[in-house]
Amino acid sequence: LELDHVSLFVGTAVVALTALLVLCSPATRQALRHTVLSVFFLLVALFTLSAANVLVFYVAWELTALFAWGLGHLADDAEEGVVPFSAAGALASLLMFAGLLVLVAGSRTASLAGLKVAESGLVGLMILVAVFLKVFGLLSEGWRRSGSGRFSLANASLAGASLLVVGFYPVLRLFGPAAAGSPAALPL
Repeated sequence: LELDHVSLFVGTAVVALTALLVLCSPATRQALRHTVLSVFFLLVALFTLSAANVLVFYVAWELTALFAWGLGHLADDAEEGVVPFSAAGALASLLMFAGLLVLVAGSRTASLAGLKVAESGLVGLMILVAVFLKVFGLLSEGWRRSGSGRFSLANASLAGASLLVVGFYPVLRLFGPAAAGSPAALPL
């Protein structure tokens, strides 16, 4: 695990948005469940932001999306089952896994810093499409109006935190300055 400047910046924003989400939870009918799930979301999101290994990053990224999906569905009264399924999210998971697997095999390292995603052509495009589809899957189901039809600050903060960790951060981490092996990385 390590933190760089990008991870610290995104992590600070995620902590602020999750704190706002927790502060909004007393207005929901399930404040305790909402708060506990928000804490789990925050922990997994911070694990995603500090992952240095490809496998840890992928698993934490998937769990962050799963907790965001769960938080987005707490307001629903209809039971859909335990395991969420969204075609966009499932395709995103498959594309991200396959893309990262090809990159690890090609670079012969499991370190995120050792991957050359920007130079990988089609594999890099697969990863970008995976991030786009995962964000689409989250926002199409999680970003909605509350049951009363009014704007919900809790849903807005959840969508913002999810968008940062599941969409914005992987693009910055895999394609941006953090991919260059920034010397400002702080080992945890």
